[in-house]
Amino acid sequence: MAQVILITGANRGAGFSILRGLAQRSLLHHYLLGTRRAEKGLKAIEKLHKLGIKAQVDTIELDVTSDGDVGKAE
Repeated sequence: MAQVILITGANRGAGFSILRGLAQRSLLHHYLLGTRRAEKGLKAIEKLHKLGIKAQVDTIELDVTSDGDVGKAE
């Protein structure tokens, strides 16, 4: 079973860069792109695919300041 790696704030900026770098190096992991708005996460995944990323990346709607969202992510 693939190890799951959750990266918050990954739809842009530093989070996106971290996710891109990790996903370029390993296809063995399942990456979760944490974002407050799912549609922004989907756009970021499209951008990753256009950059040639082949790793499994899915989006998860997540606000790290919400205990409920954090609990759902577990």
